Amino acid sequence: MFKYSIEQLRKERIQNVGEFLIARKLDRKILEYNFRHQTEALVWLLLTSSPVHGFANIYSDLDFICITTQTYREHMSVQYFIENNHIELIGFSQTELSESLYFLEKLLHMSFEESIHEMCRWKQNSVLSKKYIERIVNGVNMDFDCPYIDHVIALSSAWFRQSYFIFRKCLICLNLAEKAGESRAKIAYGINGLLYLMDAVVSSSNSVFNNKKRYLQRYVDFCNNTRLDSSAQAMVDNINSLYNKLICFQPNEAFKDRFNNLYMQTKDEFQLSYGESYLFQDKLEKNIIHTGALLFSNETQAFPVQDIMPGIRELSLSTLDLLKPKEAAYILAGLRSGVFTFNTFR
Repeated sequence: MFKYSIEQLRKERIQNVGEFLIARKLDRKILEYNFRHQTEALVWLLLTSSPVHGFANIYSDLDFICITTQTYREHMSVQYFIENNHIELIGFSQTELSESLYFLEKLLHMSFEESIHEMCRWKQNSVLSKKYIERIVNGVNMDFDCPYIDHVIALSSAWFRQSYFIFRKCLICLNLAEKAGESRAKIAYGINGLLYLMDAVVSSSNSVFNNKKRYLQRYVDFCNNTRLDSSAQAMVDNINSLYNKLICFQPNEAFKDRFNNLYMQTKDEFQLSYGESYLFQDKLEKNIIHTGALLFSNETQAFPVQDIMPGIRELSLSTLDLLKPKEAAYILAGLRSGVFTFNTFR
């Protein structure tokens, strides 16, 4: 797959910010001067989010992050208005950021399965959320530089894996919904899954943006402006064809076979190898104490969980098609209620 270089990304982000500040009639030096006198021990003032990626419009806020030598007890954003511009500022210490970036770089050297398991425990491993890590790595300071852009390789790897794993979960739910006869849910899982797959495709190129409403636009821009090799182009064509089918909302049409084929195609394209056994795990032992725990089906009937799917832990992707419609509906209900969850490869 095509990948942007760090220098390409740096140049693009600085150019986007420069054009944005000119359009808003804001002076970067004055902005930094004002915030430096209001923020103790300021190291960097970073403009982040939409202006950095070229998606800002006349209604966009200015989201700033300040990196300081000071440690904060709480991280609360502060609101400002400058020249009719709404500005939001939040601060993090260099120590907190260093610890979070260290964790991010560790993920780069893990296998797909290990990284997914660790990312599902992100809050235990990182003070900063994924949203703020993305903003800082892509952020542009008021000297027109990207001081943390060197971490974009690790960021894109983590982001790709996260989005691809969500695509995989939607694929599983689509299989279950189609088997259970939930036609609307099938379409919803399919569209959501493809949006995350589109984000995975773009993220694999080292371009990452934490804003789901831009997934489709970024993907279209990427496909229109990037020359892909034949196998990558075939994958993209397959994604586009399936997405166009889904948004036509044809609930009676079967999609799981085409989705499963796309899934195998993307695994090959991204050179991913991991087992497909043990898709689910139940949370009864941890979260539900009494043995008569109930799971409510679509038909508003209650059943003892132990009587429904005693083999839930042994289900694999290839055996989903062998489920009875009621069994598929029960698993979906269990996933939605939190009685079952997706296995994170551990």
